[in-house]
Amino acid sequence: MKYSLVLLLAVVLLSSCSKREFSDLDQLKEHVETSLRANNPDEIKDAFYWEGSDPEIKAAFSGILEGIDNESLPIDKIEVLELNAYEPDGDLPGHLNGRKLVWLIEPSHWIVAHMSNMDESGNGMELDLSFVAAEVNGKWRLIGAGYSEEPMMRDIVVPGLTDVNATVIAFDLEGNVVDFVHIKPDSDIESIIFSAPEDEGRISVVVVGPSCSPELSESIVVWAFTGKNVKAEVTVSVENGIVTGMFGHGISPYCPLDADDLKEVHSQLESENRVPSDRVKITRK
Repeated sequence: MKYSLVLLLAVVLLSSCSKREFSDLDQLKEHVETSLRANNPDEIKDAFYWEGSDPEIKAAFSGILEGIDNESLPIDKIEVLELNAYEPDGDLPGHLNGRKLVWLIEPSHWIVAHMSNMDESGNGMELDLSFVAAEVNGKWRLIGAGYSEEPMMRDIVVPGLTDVNATVIAFDLEGNVVDFVHIKPDSDIESIIFSAPEDEGRISVVVVGPSCSPELSESIVVWAFTGKNVKAEVTVSVENGIVTGMFGHGISPYCPLDADDLKEVHSQLESENRVPSDRVKITRK
């Protein structure tokens, strides 16, 4: 089984007064490799640039490197790649506490450690441990992340959308809105099922507006993916015009939709001719 672990993240370990700088990228790569093979996360921690970040970001992933054991999951190879030559899984540097993260300095390269304990029968695990790197004041460092100044989706106000009733919005893996349903108190809707587009393996759904349960009011995203004998569907439960629950394969505290996305939904919401696509199944009383 293949996994991808991105370390921005590498190490959001606790802060340290020492730091390691390297005159070229190859030296930084060798330092990362030597530290991983020695199971010494503190050495990697010292190579990170964290100026301007928040302590909670560093602390949030403090156990990541400690949980990686080179003896049980040895390095197969480690390589340096230009930023546009490698694409790890997920939207990086990711998010924390419902807030988007951004690189503290724009990185120029990846340092990727390919780790594997797969046997000849294909049993075991593979892991890509990915760091970003950049030249900072003439020296090479691993780069950490900080909070973006972009507002959280739950704090965006679009009158006529975020302040009335409830609207459930579905979006794809790239954060593009693919469908939505506005729920009025007299709509008699009992449930809504959103299915992923045919060319997508994942669908995510969020609810905006006051007519939802307290748990969903914080812009919690529910997602589902296509797998073996599994459909990518998110089911929304509604009772008397109030969204009481959403069910899929997982949840996320971060929603990538921004003000422009919500304004576009609102503009379509006002169209009397707008109807959901055939990927949306609505059950009424």
